[in-house]
Amino acid sequence: MYYGNGHLILDGSAISSNATTSVGGGIYVTGGTVTLQGGATITGNSAGIDGGGIYVESGSLVGAVADGNVTGNVPNDISQP
Repeated sequence: MYYGNGHLILDGSAISSNATTSVGGGIYVTGGTVTLQGGATITGNSAGIDGGGIYVESGSLVGAVADGNVTGNVPNDISQP
């Protein structure tokens, strides 16, 4: 999922089993915030370079993981260069 500016709320959602040869297998964030709540999960995603679960481009922010889970992504769960 590619996400630009604003505020993305994942509430009880699942992002899983996605792949890219570049960055951001689950979510590629170029601005704004991402909040996981209500048991939302980002799991089992992969990226060829970085950010298997969530890749946050420079200057962006990952918001609260209030009631969510980011695990089992390769090469890493969250990357913010």
